[in-house]
Amino acid sequence: NYFCKINAYLTIFMAAAPIIGSLIINYFSWRANFTAIVIIALVSWIFLMMQLPETKFERKSVKITRILKDYGSLLVHKEFMLLSAFPNLLVTAYLTFVGSAAFYYINSCKLSYFAYAIHQGLVVLSFSLMSFYSNHFVSKIGGKKAVQIGMAFAGISTILLGFFAYAFPFEPVLITASMCLFAVGCAFPMSVTFAESLDVIPELKGMSSSFIMSSRLFISAIAVALTGIFFDGSMLPVAYVNGLAVSLALILYFNAQKIQQTKLIAS
Repeated sequence: NYFCKINAYLTIFMAAAPIIGSLIINYFSWRANFTAIVIIALVSWIFLMMQLPETKFERKSVKITRILKDYGSLLVHKEFMLLSAFPNLLVTAYLTFVGSAAFYYINSCKLSYFAYAIHQGLVVLSFSLMSFYSNHFVSKIGGKKAVQIGMAFAGISTILLGFFAYAFPFEPVLITASMCLFAVGCAFPMSVTFAESLDVIPELKGMSSSFIMSSRLFISAIAVALTGIFFDGSMLPVAYVNGLAVSLALILYFNAQKIQQTKLIAS
């Protein structure tokens, strides 16, 4: 439960950063963003020093060979790679939209910084609310069904995004509505599979979490850069990249299901 919430917090903060930045620019200037970064970093450091207790009292020497061996164990574990990769692809699709949203809403649709923040905020709000209450739904309907519903939402919303981007290219309300639906669907797979992926190799939970988050950022950076190269002022490039990411996520999800069913039958 705690891991799921931390995972949700990280994604929410990454998605909310452009909103906060746009509001700062709207009321102050672009230089004020750097002041805000300094303040946030300083406050975070103070809280870490004062509030985060030490939990590892037995110190061990850091060995590069051991670290590489542990990462190698994760890379060759098929079930872990599938469970960690397919929700990461959904987050990649989500962050690809976030990375292009400012240019679309402000430059193409001529919205104000404040209006852009509202549109972007609705998407982040949809994801955050569903992330925090996902455990309640999962306990009612089960993890497998929750993931299936989430993947269905993600697929439908991606189709809608592509249709709206093509037929109504400069109707931001439709784009926002489709991404809100995507954000709702994205929350379920992340909440369920993140915990499952950490339990695949219990002795490497810390390494697993580190690998998931770092690979998520790496894949997202590539997707955002790819979208930026082909960005034409509309949401079509975003729709293409999102469609590819969701399609790959669905393929990986079905493969992960096969492995889990095989393990269940064997046990």
